[in-house]
Amino acid sequence: MAQFIATNYFEGNHFQQAQVKSEIPLANFYIKDANSGEQVMTIHKQHLVNSNDTVTVNIFDKSKTGTGGEKISQWQLKIYDPNNTIVYDSGWKTDPSQIENFVYDKTKPDGRWIFELSVKDDKGNESKAFQTYLTAFLDDVEPEIAGSNTGRNEATITLTDKGDGIDEDGITLIEDDRGSGVSAYYITDDPNGPEPDESEWIYLDAPVHTYDFKVDISEYVGKGKSLVIWTKEIIVLPEPPEPDDPESEFQVWKDDDGNPITPGTPIIPPDDDDEPTIIITPTYTTDTGVIQFDANGGKIGDSENKKYVVAALSSVREQVIKYNHVPVREGYLFTGWTMEDGTAITTQQVAKDLTTVVKAQWQIQSYKLKFNANGGSLGSVKEKELTYGTAIQK
Repeated sequence: MAQFIATNYFEGNHFQQAQVKSEIPLANFYIKDANSGEQVMTIHKQHLVNSNDTVTVNIFDKSKTGTGGEKISQWQLKIYDPNNTIVYDSGWKTDPSQIENFVYDKTKPDGRWIFELSVKDDKGNESKAFQTYLTAFLDDVEPEIAGSNTGRNEATITLTDKGDGIDEDGITLIEDDRGSGVSAYYITDDPNGPEPDESEWIYLDAPVHTYDFKVDISEYVGKGKSLVIWTKEIIVLPEPPEPDDPESEFQVWKDDDGNPITPGTPIIPPDDDDEPTIIITPTYTTDTGVIQFDANGGKIGDSENKKYVVAALSSVREQVIKYNHVPVREGYLFTGWTMEDGTAITTQQVAKDLTTVVKAQWQIQSYKLKFNANGGSLGSVKEKELTYGTAIQK
């Protein structure tokens, strides 16, 4: 059976959704942004608090008739708040366009909002209720910063994000202080300095709940300097929903302005009420590109490079995180991936129609060569610092 499915898929005989065999109709829909039409699964309430904006949603109907009728003739939508109280009942409507928009603003409670749709066909057969969720979360807790002395002139800084967040399924509300995830930090000795520029932030490969790093405090202790840590967080990016078109692939999450949102992308609240609400929605495409991992003198497994077919315009940074290749090279320390020209991989770079190359970067290892006189005298030279591959001379 697996071979049959694979053969038919690769030969282009894609499978269609099965017809409804039940007598009653099948209610089905997803929640969409009423302005853009794109699917909405989560709302970051803190953005609405900061901007005083709103999110307006409605449904995109995908209901199907059963064997007992010829067409869907009536729709009814109910919305339950996080306390399971009905806050909206459309009553039976003769067209889904008659269902009113639902407006979420900063005064509404955060949590899981249930949208429930029932339909009837032209013969009066009523479907079972179909539910889906819109999760609004309020992450208004800044990451916690803690430090401990873990060695001579060394401090270990621990960043822990707290507050509410969204689990990987894109719907489940996290309420156990895991927060949205720390995405970046910045170190300075000026407690009254301005907020760092974008180029000064040190970004993690992906947002994490807790992150540790070490700091050499010899430049601060006893010199009258302060050690100041800034942190930055981002909402957790959920797994994207499956596209309706079986030939489409997930491309990237985007905000209202079409900017790609990937792990590590800073989400900056609007400065004024005229800016659009920040809603992150998935985008899909049937176009593809290729991303190539160039080991740059090293090896990825037994190969010098690896190639993968990916959705065109998908995030390069996200693909690097997804495949998580760590190449090896004798005498060198792997320091990370960059674009082919050596520039850093940013949150805005995407895979192009042709091949996009990311290149491994290396730091040559240094070694100490110590001389053992074996009972004799070495004079003033007892050891030398050598880099890997250096020839030893007399």
